[in-house]
Amino acid sequence: MALNARFTPTRKCGLATELAARRLQSAMHTEAYSKKTLRAKIAGLRSLLERGGTQKTSAPGAGGKLEPAELGSTHFFPHILELMPGVLHVYDLEEKVLVFINPKMANILGYSPEEWEAMGEGVLPNLMFPGDVPRFDRHIAHVRTLADHERANFECRMRDRSGEWRWFQSASAVFLRDDQGAVRQVISSALDITGHKKAEESLLATKKKNQFLANIIERSSQPFAVAYPDGRIGLVNAAFGRLTGYSAGELQSVNWATQLTPPEWADMEREKLEELQATGHPVRYEKEYLRKDGTRVPIELLVDQGRDSGGRVEYFYSFVSDITARKATEQALRCSERSALKHWAETEASLEAIPAHIAILDANGQILRVNKAWTSFALENGGVPESLGVGVNYLEVCNKATCEEAEEVGRFAAGIRSVLSGERYRFSMEYPCDSPQEHRWFVAYVTAAHGEGSARAVVAHVDITPQKRIEEEIRTLNHELEDRVRERTRMLQSAVDALESEIVKRQRLEREILEISEREQSRFGQDLHDGLSQELAGLSMIGGVLAKRLQAESHPSSKIAGDLAASIRSTIDSARLLAKGLYPVELNRFGLLLALEDLANRTSQRFGISCELIICGKPPQLEKSNEIHIYRIVQECIGNAIKHGRAERILIESVAFDEGHSFSVSDNGTGFEQPEASEGMGLHLMDYRARVIGGEISIEKPVQGGCRVTCRIPGTSA
Repeated sequence: MALNARFTPTRKCGLATELAARRLQSAMHTEAYSKKTLRAKIAGLRSLLERGGTQKTSAPGAGGKLEPAELGSTHFFPHILELMPGVLHVYDLEEKVLVFINPKMANILGYSPEEWEAMGEGVLPNLMFPGDVPRFDRHIAHVRTLADHERANFECRMRDRSGEWRWFQSASAVFLRDDQGAVRQVISSALDITGHKKAEESLLATKKKNQFLANIIERSSQPFAVAYPDGRIGLVNAAFGRLTGYSAGELQSVNWATQLTPPEWADMEREKLEELQATGHPVRYEKEYLRKDGTRVPIELLVDQGRDSGGRVEYFYSFVSDITARKATEQALRCSERSALKHWAETEASLEAIPAHIAILDANGQILRVNKAWTSFALENGGVPESLGVGVNYLEVCNKATCEEAEEVGRFAAGIRSVLSGERYRFSMEYPCDSPQEHRWFVAYVTAAHGEGSARAVVAHVDITPQKRIEEEIRTLNHELEDRVRERTRMLQSAVDALESEIVKRQRLEREILEISEREQSRFGQDLHDGLSQELAGLSMIGGVLAKRLQAESHPSSKIAGDLAASIRSTIDSARLLAKGLYPVELNRFGLLLALEDLANRTSQRFGISCELIICGKPPQLEKSNEIHIYRIVQECIGNAIKHGRAERILIESVAFDEGHSFSVSDNGTGFEQPEASEGMGLHLMDYRARVIGGEISIEKPVQGGCRVTCRIPGTSA
């Protein structure tokens, strides 16, 4: 009652205590003898004593020490269950109710213990997500087939008091069987993984968004590429592949700085990228690409950058334009200029066919010729064509500008003068030019057209509004994507941190439970050795005396008394072997290696097989608290070799090496097959014990047959 009062109320007042007792009783198993067997022998002894006429018909206290209810009344269970990081519950498969649950579930879902109990059989139908119920039915069907050492995992959603669905991940094992051996009750431990699931869903949504943007770029006719500062090429679209002549797979091994770019453009490109990194503003420049077939293609790039969380440039992304046609036009214009503009009729068609707004200036900046696109643009935007038509000095108009863009106009005029003076061959700049209806962007090009006469310059204004809108949209989407990725990463990291914290707590509690179980098992073994064995020894003496006395009197019961004495001695041997299995006295008195040697001798004697210990090198330097883990690992391996492998020869080896120590158990049995569904409980405990002391377990199948289990422990050599 004291144990049950600290937890959520259940259907039967003392059920939690009884279940805990049965679980602890099951944990205290041995290799060959159970408590049930031992109680049967004691009952037989009492019957023989009664038949022999003695007044001592029972072993005082023996029955009480073996009662499972009293074993389950230990006081550590309430504290352990309250400190569990997740939900611990027991489910009855026949009545379909939760007969026990710790307070964690009520805290997580927000239901009071009274509300939880009132739901009865309606707990699962009312709270579990409908789509998970069929999987739960299959899970229960699987649980009914579990062996005592097996576990089954399951994930489902449960509705909390606010109506939100919360995810739980559970591991279940057999807790109680009925008289026919069928699984009656299942114990499960569950963790709330809602945060982890939400982080996964957010990450999936982000991936879909990324895929949507990638599809837009892939279908675009504008070549696009992502490149890295070290020369590698990352994401490219199909248009970029058509421009360069390489497939997407080939571009992964192409260096954009040395293989795509001719050497004469390297210095100029480096300066532009340094400008981008210094100002943070996109840069536009021209160069050439070396295509796969060796030909060159003139291009114009608009390049921006992406930085990592530390502010370092992580990648560049660029929009690439094939300017072959424009270069041909410029070449045609230069040819026309070299003939001193003598053949206007021949160039008329070329100028009018170009959609850009074009004007030809003389050495002083006076407009010599404009195309229709130039004039039409002035009319459409409310200007007077004559104010920027033939005969007007373009540089003087720029100098008189007083609008908000006067600074940019002045910079453009300076660029024209540098081309006319021969200081540079070409100048370009990008500028906004809004209309009352929309925002617009243009790029202006000034190209030298030196001929036999005086200097000339061709001025061309190209409308790049559609391209700029795409750039702005992609830049905005890129920033939004980066913000979302950072937020999702933060959420995922938070969920991972919380899950890791829960795992650490669970591991700590598992270790405490293992240590408590070890202490209880040792206590029971010591009580069995010091209590029951001593009482049996007394009975043996009484039986011996009784047999001699009856024999001397030629009493007909003298044979029964002799059988009694022999049975008591046999029981003493069994009790001592059982006690040594539970409480290895030699381990505390003489150390690990002598305890293992005693274990090998007892195994040989008990099962009639060959079991020996071989020591190679210096003994390991282990803490006393860790030696019991090695002992239990070896003990479990021997039990598996006899029970499952049917081995006739077992070899225990203790080997020292430079980096540490190893213990191995080899046998000549039928070998070992790893279970497909989950590891057996014995293997799980061996692996856990090894990790507790910083070691690791490995299982091998030697060529000659049998099985070899090795536990390596670093840093333990003497």
